[in-house]
Amino acid sequence: MRYIWERSDRARGQEKTLYFRGGEERFRVIEDWTLSVPPHRSFGGFEVLHILYPVNIRSNRATFDLHCR
Repeated sequence: MRYIWERSDRARGQEKTLYFRGGEERFRVIEDWTLSVPPHRSFGGFEVLHILYPVNIRSNRATFDLHCR
């Protein structure tokens, strides 16, 4: 399976590949995103998992709110 992460700032992660051995398998996919927000400001965003192969499909948005003190 080939996939990328798409972010609310329109950036895209590096394309990654997972290899299946067959049958039903589960994988955990993780993405790091470093944000820099000034003190006393907030940022709201999202990420979408976009599977490129073997089917072209996108997940629902995973939203978040970041509040800096």
